[in-house]
Amino acid sequence: MWAPPEHPMVLGRMWFVAAAGAVAIREAYDFLMGVTADIGQSAWIAVAVIITGMVRKLGRFPFFHSGF
Repeated sequence: MWAPPEHPMVLGRMWFVAAAGAVAIREAYDFLMGVTADIGQSAWIAVAVIITGMVRKLGRFPFFHSGF
């Protein structure tokens, strides 16, 4: 969904993503520093969102090439 940059929804979305991202960063940090033995759910979702964004930016799925 596209909205002009001055729309209030854009600012709200930015704050929502920042809040969710802070939780994911904390979970990843705890995992990498050895505080917990497993990575948190928010960190996994953040990784999935980043990979999905990269796939959309590239315009194709880089890991499998179907030849089309």
